[in-house]
Amino acid sequence: MQDIVSKNNSSYKQLLKRMAQPRLLRKEGLAVVEGLHGLEMVLNWRQVQLQEVWIGQGLACHPQWLSFLPQLQDIGVPIWVLPDHLYHSASDLENCLGPLLLFHTPKSVVDVIDAKPDSKGDWLLLDGVQDPGNVGVLMRTAAAAGVSRCIVTPDCAWPFSTKVMRAAMGSHSCLDIVTLNNDVVQWLSNLKSQGVAIRVSTLEASSSLYHCDLSGPGVWVFGNEGQGVRADVKLLATQSIHIPQAVGVESLNVASAAAVCLFEQKRQRLVLSE
Repeated sequence: MQDIVSKNNSSYKQLLKRMAQPRLLRKEGLAVVEGLHGLEMVLNWRQVQLQEVWIGQGLACHPQWLSFLPQLQDIGVPIWVLPDHLYHSASDLENCLGPLLLFHTPKSVVDVIDAKPDSKGDWLLLDGVQDPGNVGVLMRTAAAAGVSRCIVTPDCAWPFSTKVMRAAMGSHSCLDIVTLNNDVVQWLSNLKSQGVAIRVSTLEASSSLYHCDLSGPGVWVFGNEGQGVRADVKLLATQSIHIPQAVGVESLNVASAAAVCLFEQKRQRLVLSE
């Protein structure tokens, strides 16, 4: 561990610049996560490589931090120790003394996905979900429900932004996360021609979620917060589903709708396995 005591240190100034400019982090292929829970996630996430670790002096003797220290030293990652006030100037969180981790994001951008969902796990397609909190909660819900892959379109919130990482609460390491660059309609059409179930939740659907057979693998599609799933994507659905709800309620938040759907699917499969 190396101590930094001056705000004029070049490494510290670079940290402040990165924390103030999320686009710079993304351009460099880096992401940030804070806290001991985040450290545990990154260390268990085999697809990523730590670049550097920052902590406040108040954390340096914390037993849980010290339990991780041998593993970090084995990796050989630089660990910088700051006076607490300097750490707070860099951190996005109140009353947190670290660790703050910078890591290289996985190679997640693809033009074509040739595989298809199978018994190992369903896929979640986020088409234009723009709120980082929603994207993070959707990923967390998907991982908990046994989804194996989360696919995002380029107009979604970046899945490795600080806000998404915070909302996902460690679920990144449980998912294969990819950004789909090719045309979503064409890609879904190809999957449909291979017999893959395309599941879309929409208020206009006639089939109740609780009357649908969700036992087989498939792709769940959830769309933009304001407009929902696009019309041309809805037309490709092999299962167009509505969630029964009380009269007078316009709709559910996209993350809430996904939770209801994915856990109804999980419930059905648990019943079949008994």
